[in-house]
Amino acid sequence: MNVDLDKSLEHFARQADESVLQPLVFTSEMEQKVKRQIDQRQRKPSRFRAASLVALVCASLLILLVASERLHLFDRYNARNGQTSAGSWKPSPLVNETYNGRVFSYYGEKPVRIITSELYEDQGQKVMWLLNGTLPQKVKIVASRETGERVELGKWQVGGPNFDADGHFPSGITLPDAGIWRLDVVTDDSVLGTVYIEVKPGVAPYNQSFLEEKILDYLRTSPDFDWLGKNRMISIDLFGVQSPDASNKTGYAWVVIQSFRRDGETLVEENGMSAPMVFKISYTGNDYRVVAGHMPKDGSEYRTSLQELFPKKYLNYLDQHNQEMVEKLLEKNRNQAEKLVK
Repeated sequence: MNVDLDKSLEHFARQADESVLQPLVFTSEMEQKVKRQIDQRQRKPSRFRAASLVALVCASLLILLVASERLHLFDRYNARNGQTSAGSWKPSPLVNETYNGRVFSYYGEKPVRIITSELYEDQGQKVMWLLNGTLPQKVKIVASRETGERVELGKWQVGGPNFDADGHFPSGITLPDAGIWRLDVVTDDSVLGTVYIEVKPGVAPYNQSFLEEKILDYLRTSPDFDWLGKNRMISIDLFGVQSPDASNKTGYAWVVIQSFRRDGETLVEENGMSAPMVFKISYTGNDYRVVAGHMPKDGSEYRTSLQELFPKKYLNYLDQHNQEMVEKLLEKNRNQAEKLVK
């Protein structure tokens, strides 16, 4: 970040505010003075009035030019800080470059850039940081939002050159909510540089397919669900995932399990359940597997236990979408049963 340029822009803005762009207070004494000057000028030859008119036009143009330049400089200042003139943050663009025959893509601009794939709320992602300039041995990463939310993402040892960067380090980051986040790389006494990233809502595609498979396998094989029949139809809507580290993940889903039989040509449901569930998935040494599944309690304890199991934002999602989720999953199970139940 060019600190000198930023300070110059701020200084220019203050000067403009303190001079031509300040509101003018027009007193009665000034009004009388202007009237006398107009009366005197009306008695002079017309060439003087013409000259005065030209001077007034030139002065007006000068004021407009200064105001226009001020707005232009503020646009540049805001753009350098990831903002529009309306104050809303924008993600840093993705840039593709080639260095010594190696193609790489990054977000941000020197002195701080990052190499990463798409980020999703509550789900950890690997990030390669590229730094330029005179670098310390360690830096700290701080994430923040326009709402004032702030998350410290740890301290990291800076390594040697990578691509066209003077230093680099890998990290993992997990951000709790969707939206635009500002990532500051902080030294002991200053911000080295900033990158703006977009964190998307929902479940990352790689987590969606991978975790759904593990959850479905658990629901098929767990004896806790044998009462629903051996050949049970299972559909899930995995709408939230928390994975602060690679070893442990928590999945939030709505589950519909049904067993069917044929009565002649008619498909008849024998048993079924429909419920929100929380799944704990862990790496057990060879593979990931569901180590626990939890459902809310029945009856009067349902709401209280639901609030204990689900974070607030996922609870809100359930309240808003449970009916459409259930209808979709019921239809999916019936379509499966029509094909499989003889």
